[in-house]
Amino acid sequence: TNCSHDAIRAEGWFGFSIDNITIHVAGNNGIRINDCLNFAISNVNINSATGNGVLLYKNTYEMQSGTISNIVLRSGLDVVKLDGISTDGPSNISITSVNGYSIRNGISLAGCDTVLISGVMFEACSEYGIKCDTTKNINSRVNISDIVIRNTTLDNALLYLSSSVISGCIFSLPASTKNNITTYGCSGVVITGCYCNGANLQDQIYISGTSTLASSRVVLSNVLLQGTAVNGINIVSGASNIQMMSNTLAATYSNSTLVNAGTLTAQSSNNPLFGSAIYDPASLGDGVGATTTIVVTGATLGDLSQVTFSNDLQGITLTSWVSSANTVSVRFQNESGGILDLA
Repeated sequence: TNCSHDAIRAEGWFGFSIDNITIHVAGNNGIRINDCLNFAISNVNINSATGNGVLLYKNTYEMQSGTISNIVLRSGLDVVKLDGISTDGPSNISITSVNGYSIRNGISLAGCDTVLISGVMFEACSEYGIKCDTTKNINSRVNISDIVIRNTTLDNALLYLSSSVISGCIFSLPASTKNNITTYGCSGVVITGCYCNGANLQDQIYISGTSTLASSRVVLSNVLLQGTAVNGINIVSGASNIQMMSNTLAATYSNSTLVNAGTLTAQSSNNPLFGSAIYDPASLGDGVGATTTIVVTGATLGDLSQVTFSNDLQGITLTSWVSSANTVSVRFQNESGGILDLA
């Protein structure tokens, strides 16, 4: 209660957990984790923080393999912030069941690699629901699913991502001149099964074409757009290889799809590239992963990839990305809380 600095701070720790904590007032961050490995933060209620609810910060060493779940921040800056002193941020982080009220941003990412975000809800953020820092390395292999963001002051989601998927999310804005989803410099990103609503918006979805932040290889599929906006989908000059499949614009817009000299392609998914390999992952402890590769002839960096496994995953998260020409890397990540063996 009434801490003048961070309520809890861990630096250089390995293999620890923070659980069932109530923080009434933090003079800075509720919880700050610097350069730590294999940790879990869960069931934390923060009434008020001058800084962030949970800050993961990569300073000098590695900052990776952590889970954050069941966090509530009732007043403060960002509910969860992932950042670093240089251009790289934390990696292999799972964020689930996080909520915030009277906050600046829901979740902010800077230079992160392999992040899972699911089951979160943010209401009335003074800036963004999901914010990606465009001044550091692009965030890669980020999976955002089943989240609800409503009534932010700026855009609901500001995305700066590569080799990432946004699926099954709900974005809703009040009367605003902003956008539900804005992409800057995105490459190899799929936005699928999402619902966007709002009143008097500028764009439901804005795809940037601005110089170094031009987006390419972005797929919009099975997206439902409702409400009112100047543009349903705004593809700005400089954006390229934007694919749209089976989207529904259930409202009248001044421009349903505004293409400002960007390249718009409606591409069939009937002829994808395939590859397969026999692989037996080792027994994986909690917070541990294993990576293998598959030869996929014709695959190039920036291509989208999807992967399946013939055995029951038992809670293991499976992600994939094109790591080099003709090669897809596949990651088995165990964040279940126990040891899992898929054999």
